[in-house]
Amino acid sequence: MYNIIDNLEGIKKKIYFMFVREEITFDDIDNLYNSNIDDLLKKIDSHKDKLLLSIYINPYLLCNDYLVRIDGFNVDIISRLLIKRYNEEVYEYNVRLINGDLTYMEYCNNIRMLNNLYFTSTMIGSRISIMNEDKIIQKVK
Repeated sequence: MYNIIDNLEGIKKKIYFMFVREEITFDDIDNLYNSNIDDLLKKIDSHKDKLLLSIYINPYLLCNDYLVRIDGFNVDIISRLLIKRYNEEVYEYNVRLINGDLTYMEYCNNIRMLNNLYFTSTMIGSRISIMNEDKIIQKVK
């Protein structure tokens, strides 16, 4: 099975070049913010649709220090999607912990990995985290 994390840098470069060639735009990312997984799964007609679905499922791919090189880089659009999806994932882990589906150790490891993927592993992710600290859901303590 292919693990997206195994080729994270390669995928981030591919996304960067798709932005450069305008195959993906910030409007596409803004539309992802207003979408849900069911809508996206119904509309997989092209390579671009598959990539946008991957970005929706793995929005940390937008924590991509290559993207800041693009003219018209819009950190606000990326931040909105990133924070929405991060909060959804943390909320899900919180529910699973409360329901006893995760041990506290598994929960902490998952949250630590999320924080790293979304925020602490890149400069843009760190910047988004600092700028939007009040909008980011906190884990169960």
